[in-house]
Amino acid sequence: TNGDRTMTSIIKVDTLQKANGGTPTAADLGINTTGTILQVTKSVITSQVQGVSTTWLNTAHSLVITPKSNTSDILIQLYSGGISMNNGSPADNAIRFKRNGTVIMSNDRHGYTDDGSWNNLNWSSFYIDSPSSTSTLTYTVEIYGNRARFNDSNSVLNTSSFYAMEIAG
Repeated sequence: TNGDRTMTSIIKVDTLQKANGGTPTAADLGINTTGTILQVTKSVITSQVQGVSTTWLNTAHSLVITPKSNTSDILIQLYSGGISMNNGSPADNAIRFKRNGTVIMSNDRHGYTDDGSWNNLNWSSFYIDSPSSTSTLTYTVEIYGNRARFNDSNSVLNTSSFYAMEIAG
């Protein structure tokens, strides 16, 4: 025992290397990073997109992210504003997320008013994607609905933000 003496140590290094000369990861050093945010990408747009009844339209949001690990999840978030006119009947408006051109999430919204006026229609959509990949991924957003305007200047929220966050697995 060292009795009442306190021992302190400082280790200073310029570089840590694995036995094979490679750079160690946090896991190699015994550090658990599960659940931490490793990187974030963001897209903000203000351009208006008018929906069409039978066609999905690209909103101009596009995010590129390259996961650091194939066990990571990607949290996709969209906050968007818009307006919808329902003309006294239900309006079918929807948003969907795509990864590399493939649909990974679709979120239908239905609205109803009798006055035939434009009304605020705001989306807040989230999705956790598990791509099992370290390849570059491109995420996009599309809208659907002949009586919906995405990012309309008359809406309460006329700007939209789209995020992709890599979460360590």
